[in-house]
Amino acid sequence: MEKQKVEEAGKKVQKGIIDVLKGVDEIIGEVFNLVKNTVVNSLRGVESIGSEVARVAKDAVRGAIYGTREIGGDLGKVAKSAVKGTLEGVAEIGGDLGKVVKDVIQVAVRGANEVGGDVAKTAKSAVEGAIEAARDIGGDVGKITKDAVIGAVEAAEEISSKTGKAVKDTLEASIGGAREIIKKAFTNKKEDK
Repeated sequence: MEKQKVEEAGKKVQKGIIDVLKGVDEIIGEVFNLVKNTVVNSLRGVESIGSEVARVAKDAVRGAIYGTREIGGDLGKVAKSAVKGTLEGVAEIGGDLGKVVKDVIQVAVRGANEVGGDVAKTAKSAVEGAIEAARDIGGDVGKITKDAVIGAVEAAEEISSKTGKAVKDTLEASIGGAREIIKKAFTNKKEDK
């Protein structure tokens, strides 16, 4: 029963996004509320919450990306709002943000690629959503920024080196501290190989 409840989260978000976007000009607040409430409601009452948080969070962001694709919305805005809503929902139910941030950012980046969206713009927006969530909930903004930037770059590099470079360049130009995070994280990886 719990597994079925968790698996339905992404589908609920996708359907909800489509319904919301059909009649709403300003989608950011609606997407945020829909995703946050879906995460909270999907995890409330689940006994083994630790094992389910990441799956529900990823499904919620994936559902938002795919729902947006179906109606032609702005993936960047939706990714930002979905990531923010997901992280705030996870925090509300007492989940560990450290285990979720990187995963949801990677889902947003991969999802943008899968639906033919602007991956660099979506990555930037998703990272901004994570940073805003950290500020709003009083989380460790530095750690969440680091995890979000690394997650975005790793997912982009899995797509292609060109996509990885585009995401790095975009994040370095727009996210405070990203240049240092990228330099440290990815210089060390090159040296390890």
